[in-house]
Amino acid sequence: MENKITFWRECLRKALQRNDLKYAMYCDEQINKLKNLEIKDYVLYDKANNSLVKFKSGDIVLYGDKNEAIEDCYGNEEVLQFQNLPMDKQKEIINQLNK
Repeated sequence: MENKITFWRECLRKALQRNDLKYAMYCDEQINKLKNLEIKDYVLYDKANNSLVKFKSGDIVLYGDKNEAIEDCYGNEEVLQFQNLPMDKQKEIINQLNK
């Protein structure tokens, strides 16, 4: 998680250097979300397709129990915890939780 915060801090620094206040605000928002976020849930991630398993509604399936996720896992999927996902998938989950 700390690596993600470091990434967004660097983005914030660069945005401020470019005087890109809109992106700087976005970076700051991401830092604050990560600091306040302790997602310990698991997801089914298909690395080959860079996709997460979702309900028919389009919401990402979040598992509180790793064993339950393992039982539902098949094909190219793997069980990953939030902090082990690629950044774009973490953002997708954060956006879902903030709806």
